[in-house]
Amino acid sequence: GPSHARFFGSTVDINNDATIIAVGADYGKNSSSNTAGTVTVYHWISNDWYQFDEIIAGESYDYLDPVALNGDGSRMIVGSPGNDSASSLYKGGKIAVFSSNPNFELVTTVNGSGNVYPPTGLYAPGTNIILSAIADEGWLFTGWSGSITDTDYNNTNKTITLMSYTSAIANFSNDADGDQILNSQENNIGTDPRVATTSVEVYNAMSNRLSLVQAQEVMQDLRIGSKTFTIIDGSAAINMNIDKSGNLIDWTNTSYTIEGDIPADENKMFFRFRMD
Repeated sequence: GPSHARFFGSTVDINNDATIIAVGADYGKNSSSNTAGTVTVYHWISNDWYQFDEIIAGESYDYLDPVALNGDGSRMIVGSPGNDSASSLYKGGKIAVFSSNPNFELVTTVNGSGNVYPPTGLYAPGTNIILSAIADEGWLFTGWSGSITDTDYNNTNKTITLMSYTSAIANFSNDADGDQILNSQENNIGTDPRVATTSVEVYNAMSNRLSLVQAQEVMQDLRIGSKTFTIIDGSAAINMNIDKSGNLIDWTNTSYTIEGDIPADENKMFFRFRMD
């Protein structure tokens, strides 16, 4: 515990509606002295007292202490009877007047590429706020930091209750799993950008992809509208329109069609064409 009493509560004042209280301690400690005196302000929020802002501390031997609040608690007078700023020979004392905006500040920022809402601003104590993080294309949300510690990347809409000054940082990454492969690259090869991918998995994913030439070869015999299957009353009517080409790229219609009926004993059947 402290080396000697701070006399916390040596003077106390409260505002008209009993929601703000100022507490003096004439032996409160600043960074170097036990005789500086301090004043601490508390707000009544959601059935409990919460410290508002930093402790006000005097200078050495100020014995900062006597406090008085105005009616709504927005202004406070603090006396320091031992202050010698006017003369080093005489303790002339000093009175300071403090004014306060009884709201808490929310500071929202972004780490990476994306947006965060709401913007930085002042809010009434106890306000419920929904923080929203929206990643730019190719980036992924990885969690909140600052006054808030939350690594759940699904928590892009996070509700907080503002009880003090709060810093909310929305974090975004273009390599969410840290495997040195960008999110967009992983999406292209079909691996999960949120799970670290090994070189073997990358190789396998790349090996399973078709080249553009291979894709064109697969698609050139699967032209839209070239095959029609209709099943009515147990019969599949097949209709094929014939097109012609001299280079497998440029196609023109012909007047020829191939038609036929095939028995279909179920309402849903699959057929395929085979060229021997």
